[in-house]
This record gives sequence, structure tokens and C-alpha cells, in this order.
Amino acid sequence: MNINITSTDDYVYIVAEASYTLEQDDLEKVRASRDVIRKVFPGTAVFACLYGVGIPDDVRTSAEGDDVEIFIDYE
Repeated sequence: MNINITSTDDYVYIVAEASYTLEQDDLEKVRASRDVIRKVFPGTAVFACLYGVGIPDDVRTSAEGDDVEIFIDYE
């Protein structure tokens, strides 16, 4: 993710879903939230993030393909 904000008048929205083990429904929730924010605030930067301890490979691949950032907390 490359965040480049050049003005103090710009807004950035970050939507996140957190779970111990991230699953497909977590990804779907964060995508839906991101899409709603984009509709409400068109032209505004919106970033989607998943936060957890574990994530299956298929969910990781799908998230990465849809520009959803993944944060893993290694206990």
C-alpha cells in the first residue's frame, strides 16, 4: 500500500476487520465496508485492512488480489 497525501485538506478512511483467525467472511465484511465508504465519499482514499493472528492461504491470496492490506500479529 502506498499512501501519498499531499494536502492537509485530504481525508483518508481506513476500514478494518479483526479476528484471531481471518476467514473469507472477514474479507467480505471489510470489502463491503470499503465499498460503502467509497460510495458515500467518492474520490476519497479508502484503505481496507485485515488484522489477525492467522490467515488461510486462499484468503490471503484473495485479499492481496483486491488490495486489502493484511496485518498479522505473531504472538
